[in-house]
Amino acid sequence: MTRAERAKRDDRIVRERMLGATWASIAPGAGVSDRHCRRIYKQWRECPPSLRSARTLELADAELAARQAAIQAAALQTQTATGDTATGQAIGAKVNALDRKIELLLELGLLPRLS
Repeated sequence: MTRAERAKRDDRIVRERMLGATWASIAPGAGVSDRHCRRIYKQWRECPPSLRSARTLELADAELAARQAAIQAAALQTQTATGDTATGQAIGAKVNALDRKIELLLELGLLPRLS
């Protein structure tokens, strides 16, 4: 495998993980083990952002924007919901969207892990 091929494979692993895929689903398509996928992802997270793939960063930005849009849509639903059930569902959707955004920020290394 050439350096360029390896870089493409690694970018694909990172991109799929950022989009929510599991290691078990990523590994077969990449032709490596789950453990190797985790190592690749860890190395990507530890490198300075300026050295990361521009394409991967574009995907991260797009995903963050999508999650922010989901938060805003859920907030609007909360304000316009009629009835206790609808309001409760809208609040639950907003909390879920916020959780997903926080998970992505943690995965990108943009928030500290407090455990």
